[in-house]
Amino acid sequence: MMELRNISKKFEGKIVLECVNLSLKQGEVITILGKSGSGKSTLLQLIAAMEPIDSGEIQKNVETMCAYITQKPYLFSHMTVLQNIAFPLKCQGVRKKERYAIAKNWLEKVELFGLEDRFPYELSGGQQQRVSIARAFVYQPDVFLMDEPFANLDVKLSRQLQHLIFNEMKQRNVAGIFVTHNYEETKMYADQTFLLQDGKLTTMSEQEVELYFNEGIQIEGRTYLISNCVLTNNLSDRSIAVLLDKKVHLYGVDFYVVILPNGQKQFMKKSQEINTIVPLYLVLKEG
Repeated sequence: MMELRNISKKFEGKIVLECVNLSLKQGEVITILGKSGSGKSTLLQLIAAMEPIDSGEIQKNVETMCAYITQKPYLFSHMTVLQNIAFPLKCQGVRKKERYAIAKNWLEKVELFGLEDRFPYELSGGQQQRVSIARAFVYQPDVFLMDEPFANLDVKLSRQLQHLIFNEMKQRNVAGIFVTHNYEETKMYADQTFLLQDGKLTTMSEQEVELYFNEGIQIEGRTYLISNCVLTNNLSDRSIAVLLDKKVHLYGVDFYVVILPNGQKQFMKKSQEINTIVPLYLVLKEG
């Protein structure tokens, strides 16, 4: 569907992207991880043709349309909510009555019905982002480019919009490239995960993703996924001693926060009652 071949980009002589290769299939969701300033946003901008490529090529059908959603919504300040959402359809020559009908349908989906005559400055940040998402969907893109679109939203709204976007993408068989710093988003939605570091894009295994988010342990060359380990009071030859930091309750689930021998803290989902007065051990199980 889309293929990036040896994409390179420099800014003021500094290499941001170097010989980046990526293949995206229809309906596939790819997640890109990396530190701030590693070039993730630049890569999306190159794909969206918002920035010129220094070298390499992006192969895709001429008809392939990309929708780009950023962390900060960019709306036309002189347009109402309805006009903002309908604008891509206007550019495509869709008649006013039809494009407004489609836009109103999306107003309902993003739970903004009744706000169609408001201007962006009259909306909250979360409402503005919902307008941005609705506008991205109205012209039925083939590829969604998402640059941390949920980063500035509260947890409840973030999950609502994640559910909406990825359900719609799945139903329409739309592909996506998703930049995030969130472990939960990566695990739930990614078909493939890549790391952008020092200008290079490399694929990541499940174990590497776990370790990137400090959700894994490396001992004597072996990787143990936290999700596979068990907290217990019983010492065994496959366990390590840990210290209890605190108990927390998040999203309706109880967790123990434990401190590993290397000082790293990990969240352990409470699966059984543990005596926190006596020593605690983590039974290691390889992923």
